Amino acid sequence: MAELLLLSVMCCACSSTASRLPFDDVEYVEEFPVVYDVRDGEVVETDRIGLQDIMLCGSDTMLISTQDSGGYITAMNLDDGTMSADFFRQGNGPGELLYAPFFGSVSKTSQGDGTALILSDGKGNMLKWRLHGLFEDSQPDVEVVSDSLAPVLFYSIYVNDSTYICRTLSGEADSQTRYLQCGDERITTKSMEKLNARTIPVKNDGYLVNVLSSFSRYNASRDIVIEASLMLNTIDMYSLGGDFEKTICIGKRADDIDSICDKGARALKETFTRLILKDAFFAVMYSGGKQFPLPGMKAPDPKIYLFGYDGSPKAELVMHEGASVFDIDADGGFLYTLDRERELIRRYDISEVLKTIR
Repeated sequence: MAELLLLSVMCCACSSTASRLPFDDVEYVEEFPVVYDVRDGEVVETDRIGLQDIMLCGSDTMLISTQDSGGYITAMNLDDGTMSADFFRQGNGPGELLYAPFFGSVSKTSQGDGTALILSDGKGNMLKWRLHGLFEDSQPDVEVVSDSLAPVLFYSIYVNDSTYICRTLSGEADSQTRYLQCGDERITTKSMEKLNARTIPVKNDGYLVNVLSSFSRYNASRDIVIEASLMLNTIDMYSLGGDFEKTICIGKRADDIDSICDKGARALKETFTRLILKDAFFAVMYSGGKQFPLPGMKAPDPKIYLFGYDGSPKAELVMHEGASVFDIDADGGFLYTLDRERELIRRYDISEVLKTIR
């Protein structure tokens, strides 16, 4: 039986630590106002194997990414279980992908009377396709909205059809560079400059530089970029317009980059593993800052943290069944998770929690 607990939020300020972070406004989060035990999920049956990722599009449609190179993505009608044909096969041709997509980098935008999604084909092109008709047609209509992005980027985030947030590795592999690609022009905002100034104390190390990596998304209606670190206990938020900057730190003290790198690869840990944006909140999956599990060892059950767009902590979901990625149906009140190891998709009723943050 899931239990809802109300706790006080404890946030503290530490000026010496904040001075090492890119932004001056820092919120240290030690507890959440709501803690909810998530148990006894209902298994969502699919006939697909090699499950890699899931993504909700409204309350009735789930996209499923698999390792099937004949068609990486399938749409599932959650009301009746109907599955679409598999689409986006592997290849170098138009509308084909180099590798199976992870939905953490797929963007949504409105187009006409429906929703369109934008994803990278791995070849420097950004593809836009609509959800409408997926269950009637064998393949979606695909439009190339950009064909000039560098394929070696860490990521490209859609802002509009002519503007993308890009991130790449510096020449000496000791930092990562963010910029706006606006047509043929590159623009670096003040906030990006602050984040780009973060470095690791070694050069030309293609592995340790991942300490600076993050899952990143852009909320167009609020003009807020959110970057949840892969290996640090911080989340950075900023606006492209330059009127908002904030860092969220899980715990009393921000992780020290130099200290981690001095210890080498054995000190690397896994923190945030997924970031999703909803209208009223954003959410991250948190692995507890544990060392990466050795082969054959079970990864710890994660937690899911919900935050407001001002950076304030809203709720903590404590998982008790394996989960690798997640998405939330905020209107229906459900949490969906995918456990890649067991290839299980589960659904949980979290409507009680969501009522507290609307």
